[in-house]
Amino acid sequence: MRIPVILISIALLTACASKKNVANKEPEVSYTPEQLLSSRPTVENFGVSKTEDLATLKGDPVTINSAGIKGDELVLEVSFRGLCTNHGFNLYHTGSYAESMPPQLGMVLYHNAQSDECETITNKQLKYDLTSIRYGSSGKLIINLSGYERQLVYEY
Repeated sequence: MRIPVILISIALLTACASKKNVANKEPEVSYTPEQLLSSRPTVENFGVSKTEDLATLKGDPVTINSAGIKGDELVLEVSFRGLCTNHGFNLYHTGSYAESMPPQLGMVLYHNAQSDECETITNKQLKYDLTSIRYGSSGKLIINLSGYERQLVYEY
């Protein structure tokens, strides 16, 4: 009979002691899985879109950290501010190829932050299928991506 009474007393004292500790602790901060992963690049796949005028595209700030072509995909590593909403990314061109050898095409990465006011710097990997911009039979196209200093060579 003494053992159950002793065990119950210990349990009550432990519960009271842990309540005191909880009251004195700072509130725990919880993060969504997206926030925890924001420092690691996430991958999204997109197609390429055509527009009449690249100059009219006024997107939100985005930094192209690196760019490369793997097979038929343009792979971009980008960073931007925000994490509270889903951000949209589109790659645009006008369809006007420069008459050079190999031909050249100017492109713009458009970023829509959806009015996100969060200040978290987020990294993301974006992949774009380039098969729709192949030009002629030369098998090679130079891509001039606005905001990126180097030309990209797409061989197909």
